[in-house]
Amino acid sequence: MATHVCKVCGTRKPFEHFDKVLREGPREPWNFRHCKDCAHVAYERRYAIPARRKALLNASVNWKKEHPERHAELAREYRARYPEKIMAQNRLNYAIRKRRIKRQPCEVCGATEKVHAHHISYESKDWYNVRWLCGVCHEIEHG
Repeated sequence: MATHVCKVCGTRKPFEHFDKVLREGPREPWNFRHCKDCAHVAYERRYAIPARRKALLNASVNWKKEHPERHAELAREYRARYPEKIMAQNRLNYAIRKRRIKRQPCEVCGATEKVHAHHISYESKDWYNVRWLCGVCHEIEHG
């Protein structure tokens, strides 16, 4: 198994534990950032400060307002690329609105605010088979 040393924590880990700098690039050491564990620590540190979190959210909202055509185009591309995801999300959201399904606390950390539904599969038989995760735990799950 191929391994690499993280430049931040200095531990040797398998290639699967690293994010690539170039998404479409190869899984080679020159194309690795720090390991996913260090990336998660940095992510939590960035969002731990409420003022910073609010600034990042405002920047995102402002970008969407300033570039509505580009935002709509990106949304259309995403919906065209992942129709099964959109269908599963829409069906689950409808069931939540109709109170057929109730949001649960995060299965990992127990958080109750801003809990996301992580689909196990996007097949029609699994539309309601989800894990309830907070935003941070959901990011970790996707790695």
